[in-house]
Parts: sequence; structure tokens; C-alpha cells
Amino acid sequence: MSITFSMKSIAQISEGDIFSDSLVRAGYVNLGRAGFDTTSANGFYIQDARKPKFRLNFGIWTTPRYNHVTLNNTPDTIPNVVNGYVVNRTRVYFKGKFSDKFDFAIVTNISGDGDFNLQQAYFTYTINENYIISVGKQFVASSREDWMDPSNILAMQCSANDDAFALGASFGALLYRRPKNNMRWWVSLSNGLYGWNRDITESDQSDYMLGGRYEYALAGTDWTVWDDLVGRRGRQKGILLGAAANYLEQRVDLTKDRAVQMNLDVSFNGNGYQVLLAGVWTGQFPSSINNFNQYGFYVQGAYFLNNVLQVYGRYDLVHPGNTPGDWDVYSAPGFGFNLYPFRFTNRWRLTLEYNSLFSVMNKTIVPTGLSLGFAESDYYGQQSVRFQLQFGF
Repeated sequence: MSITFSMKSIAQISEGDIFSDSLVRAGYVNLGRAGFDTTSANGFYIQDARKPKFRLNFGIWTTPRYNHVTLNNTPDTIPNVVNGYVVNRTRVYFKGKFSDKFDFAIVTNISGDGDFNLQQAYFTYTINENYIISVGKQFVASSREDWMDPSNILAMQCSANDDAFALGASFGALLYRRPKNNMRWWVSLSNGLYGWNRDITESDQSDYMLGGRYEYALAGTDWTVWDDLVGRRGRQKGILLGAAANYLEQRVDLTKDRAVQMNLDVSFNGNGYQVLLAGVWTGQFPSSINNFNQYGFYVQGAYFLNNVLQVYGRYDLVHPGNTPGDWDVYSAPGFGFNLYPFRFTNRWRLTLEYNSLFSVMNKTIVPTGLSLGFAESDYYGQQSVRFQLQFGF
């Protein structure tokens, strides 16, 4: 006996269609929908049409970049120009919902050196309308920059403060209090500074860190304006105060190293502009040497000349404090232009940027490398001009 089914388009199948229900139960038809959501950071999605709670959003973006660096005060035997092309980072995102309570995120990263790593892998559980908890490999709330996806920062790269003091991704739990009465906060317990890189067999080097961040809106009621550091036109005016503190303990052999970090920041947002001022203090309390302190300060601001063209300026200072050794203060101003072809996303952007360093790069506590636009050098001063394409979906 043979049975012939007439084909129906998805548009013709309704919830009450007995014919389609039987096919679904038999496994012949998988009702679903796919498309692009311009309101989502990861716009492409696949979703169950009958149970919309099952949804997967995915995205990818990359940042090919050209650097031209001129070194100052070098002897004639050393080239004073360093230039080259690099794909600074490429990220792939898988985020979605598995129920009304459970969300998930998996983010991979490919560095400029071609190293591949699983940067984030966590799930979130909505406890109630006020509280959300996330568990897994993730960024815990600390400084606004470290907390921000790089596609949503203002300049071509995060600040030198971020390079020197950022906590990076850790494995742990993060409790989030949604905005209420002009405030919101996070509390985290994780395995600390870049803790997710620890080998499970190296238990004597595992870390733990207790941290938290608190934000208070002095002006404005739209919390979505703080989802990036860009400051698009048409946004509500607002002022945001932020503070974070973290306590870290690391076991090394039979001794313990401790560290405390505090971040303070204030952000201003308006119709086509955003300004951020941020400071950080880190106290290091190692077992083998005397305690020491380190400091950082960062300011940036931007203004849209029209709907797509933006000009910005920035200044970075990283102070070694009383860090043991012979260190120099990192001091670097810069400015640049961003061109955003699409108003609904920050992932498409062309950037031209100039930076100047008033320091000896190799004598600062900032990690060396071209991510900030400066080359390794034992001589005072250098300048960089960089161009970057940022694109993806």
C-alpha cells in the first residue's frame, strides 16, 4: 500500500492543521523559521515555530588591520619603522534560549597569531524578574571596558589599562540584579585572573576570586544606552557611575599570593556622544617580595559629525607605582575616525586612528605587542597610524 502526501508550504500550515501535526509527530516535518533580527547583536537566528523559546542566534566578526609605527630616538643601526598587516581577532558567537528560564552562550576567538580558544561557554538561569545567575566560563563584571564586547568599544582597541589590569574570562558563577531604583549590581565567585587557562592537573595554581560591580544612574532611565561605548545619535541623555572591587588569592606551591583591585568610572551619554572616565588601583600582596601598588587612568570621548561619521579622542596612563624594578609610566594620547555604514549594528566599521607614546614601551608594565599600535622598543617615544576594517554579522 502506498500513501501520497500533498506538499504544503510553511505559510499554509497552521497550529490547528491536523495533517501537519501528524507529520510533525511522525518526524517528517520540522516546523521552524530562520531570519535576521536587526535588534540582536547576533542577528541570524534559527527558531522553532511551534515553540519559540527554542532559539539559536549566531554571528561572526573579524578585524583585519594595518599598522604603521615610527620609533623615535633609535640609533642608525636599528630600523625606525615597523609596519604590517594583521587580523587582530576573529570571534564566532552561538547564543540562544533553551526555555523561558535557560539561556546559553558559546563564544570562540581566533587571535592575530592564529591561536584558537573557547573564550566563553556559560548558561544563564532567570530566577525571577529581578535576578539572573550565569554559570560557566565568562567575563565577570569589573571595569566597563573589560565587561564590553570588543565590537562595541569606541576605539580600535581597548585601552592600555585594559591590557595591564583586565581580569579576562574566568570560570565561576555571576549573580546579576536587574535595574531597579536607578541601580543595578553583579556579584561573582570565580577562579580568578585568567583562571580559565589553568590546567586541571595544576591544582596548586588554581585561583579563586570574589568580586562585584555596582552601577547607579544619576540621570536617564534607558539602560540600553550603556550596552556599548559608542554613543549613537537619537539616544537618551544619561550619567552612569560605576564601581567594582575584586579580591584574588592564588596558591603557588605552599604559599599564597593575594591581590585587590578597585575600579571607578563615570560615563556620560547623549544624542550622538559618549564620554568615559575610568581609574583603577591594584594592590599586589605576594608572599616572596614586598607588597606594591599599581595605578591606571583612562579617558575617552566621541561625537558623531553626522549619522555615520564619528570623531573620537583618548588618553591612557598606566603607572607602575612601587612595582619592584626600573619601570616607566605609560602615557599615550590618540584620536581617530569611525565610519559606520549601518545604523543598526556596530559590527561594521572602518577606523583610522593615530596614537603617540611618551614612554619607553619595554619599560612599562603594559604587555608588549602591536595590539595597542606600539612596537617593542628600548627607546623613548613612538607614533602609530592604523587602519582597520571591522565587519561581520
